[in-house]
Amino acid sequence: MLCVSALHSKHRVVTAADLLSITRYPHMLFHSAGDGMNVQAHHIESGAAKMAAELGAMGIDMKKLLENKVFMYNEFGMGGGISECGDTPGTDARIGFFPWLGITVPYSPESDPFKRYPATKEFLIKYYRAALNVLSAGGYEFPVHHSYIWNCVSWDVQGIHTASALWNTDVDQGDWPVKNGFAVQEVIDMIKTHKAGVNSRGAGNNQRRRPNNGRNSTRGRHPRQP
Repeated sequence: MLCVSALHSKHRVVTAADLLSITRYPHMLFHSAGDGMNVQAHHIESGAAKMAAELGAMGIDMKKLLENKVFMYNEFGMGGGISECGDTPGTDARIGFFPWLGITVPYSPESDPFKRYPATKEFLIKYYRAALNVLSAGGYEFPVHHSYIWNCVSWDVQGIHTASALWNTDVDQGDWPVKNGFAVQEVIDMIKTHKAGVNSRGAGNNQRRRPNNGRNSTRGRHPRQP
C-alpha cells in the first residue's frame, strides 16, 4: 500500500508530464472460442483501460488527465508465439492471449507463425485492422496520438529490421522468406494506407510534424487536430 506522501508525489509527476505512454501487450481476452477472431476496439484499448484503473486507485481521473496531454503506445505489436522460450509459433487466434510472446530463434519458414498457419495470419490481420481503426479515430474510450510498432524478430510484420531474419546465416539471404522474415504483406499495405491518410490530414491542416527519429510510428490524431 502506498503511503500518502508517495501518492501525492505520483500525482504531481503524472499531472506535470506533457506526455504519457504505455507498452501495449495486454491479454486479448475473449468471451468464448466462437468470437476469438472478432477483435474489437476495447481489446486494443485494454492496456489504456488497465492504466486508467490503476490511476483511478490513486484518485486520478485518466480521461480528464489526458484532455491536455499527449498519450501514446510506445511499444505495440503481436509476436505470434505461445512459448516463453521464443521457439513455438501459435497456430490460431490463441496468440491473442500472449501478444508479448514471439519467435526469437533464428528465422526459418517452419517457425514463422504467419506464413505457416493461415488462422494465425488471419487473426494478426484482424488485430492490426482493429488497431489501425482505433488510431485513425484518435482512440474511442481513451484518446491516443501516437503508436510505435515493435519492429524486431516476429513482431516485425513489416519486415524492416535485420534482426527479424538475418540471424539465420545458413540460408541464402536473397531468398524472400528469409530476407523479409516475418513480413505480412496485408499488414504492410494497411499500415501504408493508414499513414497516408494521417499525412493527408496533417497536410490539410498545415500541422507542423515532429520528427520520429527513424522509429516506425503509426500515428493517431494530435489533440489539436479536428
